[in-house]
Amino acid sequence: MDVWYVSYGSNLAAARFGCYLSGGTPAGARRAMTGCRDARPPRRWRPTELPWRLRFGGESTVWGGGVAYLDLDRPGTTYARAWRITVGQFADVIAQENDLACGTVDVDTALLAAGGALFPGESYGRVVPLPTLEGIPAVTFTCAELPPHRPPSPAYRSTMRTGLLELSLPDVDVDAYLDAAASGVHGEPTTTGEA
Repeated sequence: MDVWYVSYGSNLAAARFGCYLSGGTPAGARRAMTGCRDARPPRRWRPTELPWRLRFGGESTVWGGGVAYLDLDRPGTTYARAWRITVGQFADVIAQENDLACGTVDVDTALLAAGGALFPGESYGRVVPLPTLEGIPAVTFTCAELPPHRPPSPAYRSTMRTGLLELSLPDVDVDAYLDAAASGVHGEPTTTGEA
C-alpha cells in the first residue's frame, strides 16, 4: 500500500530524503542514515502546503541546532513536499527520524487515519493524518510536545532552502520564510511579486 509522506523540514530536499531511503550521509550532517529496508525511490512527488505554522526547536543529533516542527495550535502556511512511498518505507523513515532501527515501527492503516502519539517522548513521535491526495492516504509527523525554540544550524537551514527551491514556489521569498520560522515569530509565507 502506498502513502503520501508529507515533509516540511530537511526531507524537502530530494538528496537528503534519498539518504533515508537508500542510506548515506546528507551534506552537512554529522552521521549517516541506514536507509529503508525497501530502498526504491519514491514513485513521484508533488508540492503541497500544510495548514499550520512552521517552528524550529530542540537539538538535532544529526545537524546540531533546532529542527523543523509543525505548531498544530497555530494556523498558518507551511510549504511541503509530498513523497509517494510505501507504508513500509514510511515506517522506516519515522523510525530513522526517531533514532530507532528500521523494522521496529509498525504503521497500520488505523494509525494513518487517526494519527496520534506513536512515540510520545521522541522528536517526531506524533503522526498527523492529512486529507487524501489523489485518493491515497497522506500523513506527516511532528513532536508530541513542542520543544523550546532554537534556530536551525546553517547546514539544516541550507538543506531546507534547497528543498524549498526544488519546489519552484511562485512568488515566495524562501529566505524570509525561513528567517521568520528561525526567529521564533512564525513561519508565514512572504511574497515578493517576482517569478
